[in-house]
Amino acid sequence: MSAVTDELLSRIKALPEEEKLLLVDAILTDLSSPNPAIERIWTDEAQKRWEAYKAGKIPTVSYDEVMAKLSPNCLAFENPKQVPIGRKQ
Repeated sequence: MSAVTDELLSRIKALPEEEKLLLVDAILTDLSSPNPAIERIWTDEAQKRWEAYKAGKIPTVSYDEVMAKLSPNCLAFENPKQVPIGRKQ
């Protein structure tokens, strides 16, 4: 780590818990800020897929087919709030 990072870590360790949590929240918010260029690419892709769907150019898959293909591990979670580690809701 750089000297600046070491200094920051030292100062963070001295902070009260509440301030540490506020700092973590600020860092995570900064890291999760969307990249406008990537957002534009995904928006364009979604629009293309929607147009292809409406025009009947792409196949659809029924709910039952999707559920039949899911891993048994995915189906083991009865509570929708329960999500496997490493997977987002």
